[in-house]
Amino acid sequence: MDCRSEACCFPTHMKLPDEMLAQHRTIARGMLAVMLFVMLAKLVAMAKEMAIAWRYGVGEVVDGYLFVFNLVSWPVGVWLSVLAVVLVPLATRLRRDDTAGLQVFRAELLGLTLLIGVVLALAAWLGLPVLLARSGLGWRPACAWSRWMPCPCWLWCR
Repeated sequence: MDCRSEACCFPTHMKLPDEMLAQHRTIARGMLAVMLFVMLAKLVAMAKEMAIAWRYGVGEVVDGYLFVFNLVSWPVGVWLSVLAVVLVPLATRLRRDDTAGLQVFRAELLGLTLLIGVVLALAAWLGLPVLLARSGLGWRPACAWSRWMPCPCWLWCR
């Protein structure tokens, strides 16, 4: 069979080069948008670190803040990483194969995420005061009153 015509070179299940090029451009634009938002998030994080260093300097207050902030944000980061790796291919497959199933999946995912968020918030609200009250962490007695507060008021104890 002579492969001089375009229909012969590309089977019917494959897309034509123009359609493929448009898809590649769309993917590249999406990657650039993600890169832009990641850079913006890193700049905001850098500004936050600089503001904390400027306001509090170095010492036990800053160490305590960073410890609690990382302790609270770690589960959220793990959950978002898992969602990024698992959810994107699954949602793409559901969008392609089962549109009605995609709506059910999104509703279930929202419910699960809200449930996990409430459980983690309650665990943090109940667990952080106990963790901060432990004498092994080296908190000063002047900041002991704030361990029962649901917000990190102990940051301002100096």
